[in-house]
Amino acid sequence: MTVIDGDVDVLEIDALSRERGDRFAARTGSDPRTLATPYRWFRITPRRLQARREADEPPGRTLLRDGRWLD
Repeated sequence: MTVIDGDVDVLEIDALSRERGDRFAARTGSDPRTLATPYRWFRITPRRLQARREADEPPGRTLLRDGRWLD
């Protein structure tokens, strides 16, 4: 499991450049720009990232803090 804490920007469907939208569609096999239902993009700027495997995880699972990768 991955836990990401961060700031989220909600973008309208036409806010992304054509190149980014095309790249998303190619990588996911889905193009939300073609859907009839409303769709928005969510851009996350991570502030903290943790990787977990199980409940009794040892310390050191935080990989990114305050937007900076930890060694």
